[in-house]
Amino acid sequence: MKLLRLLAASAISAGLLVTAAPAMADTPVTPSIVGGVPATQTYPSAGSLQLNANGDPNWGTCGVTLINANFAETNAHCVTNEPTSAAVADTAQNLFGGWLANNATPAVDRTDPSIYHIRFGSNDRLSGGVLRNVKAITVHPGWNWGETDAAGEVADIAILELDKPVTTINPAILYPVNTTLPAREIGWGLVDEVPPPPPVPSQQFLRQIDVPVVDSSACDDAGISVGELCLGGKGGGTCNGDSGSAALQEQGTGPDWSAAIGSTSRAALDTCGSVGEPDVYTDLNHFVPWIISVEYGYDDASAASAR
Repeated sequence: MKLLRLLAASAISAGLLVTAAPAMADTPVTPSIVGGVPATQTYPSAGSLQLNANGDPNWGTCGVTLINANFAETNAHCVTNEPTSAAVADTAQNLFGGWLANNATPAVDRTDPSIYHIRFGSNDRLSGGVLRNVKAITVHPGWNWGETDAAGEVADIAILELDKPVTTINPAILYPVNTTLPAREIGWGLVDEVPPPPPVPSQQFLRQIDVPVVDSSACDDAGISVGELCLGGKGGGTCNGDSGSAALQEQGTGPDWSAAIGSTSRAALDTCGSVGEPDVYTDLNHFVPWIISVEYGYDDASAASAR
């Protein structure tokens, strides 16, 4: 138990473990990614997951969030291969069809960490910031392409271990969602509601849009599950290439967007930023015990009791 308390304290000091919603500034929702605007500031913990594909050594595929000097978080569908089971494949096509179509080529093993590199701390995914390779990938054991596990979770989440620590950038803080305030979706995804024929890499420059947190029932068509958030429904939203990127909320009284509440999983009806169609995000705070278990190498139940 002493070890668990120590690890929990370390997690808190690293900005990972938070159990109560913070006091946040009153920020209006702005219809501004599809329908978004270029990022108005640098979000240091935001990273772009890239690989050598289609003749491009920096083919952008997903976003990631730095959660610790040695680890980043992304969504499981970004780093797993298309399912072969017919039943699961149907669910995957229904919920992740757009992403699968855009990433069908080249035929690479997406579970192989050696194919990826990540750029952190720059709104331009092709220059600046800090570059790291991926050393290891840990996918949540409940992930199965939209099928729910025994806990009722889709569990679209994965942890990427970096080859070298990132010591010059502050990691995100994983906060519980504040349902009374808007969220800021960020990402390098496509900006057209009707995207061009695949395959298309992520956009070069980071974009953002502020959207409301809405009731989960608005994401029923996207198979929302335990451990997921429903965001948006006004002015636009995410598209191909935004997967894995964070949803943020302000904390304190100033424009501090270091609080990450979720990461992009999928859009309702698998659309791209359609007005009135919200997005499903993995609820990062819900998975903090599992994240700690990966980082520190002990079981999920012990991590939960250490909170």
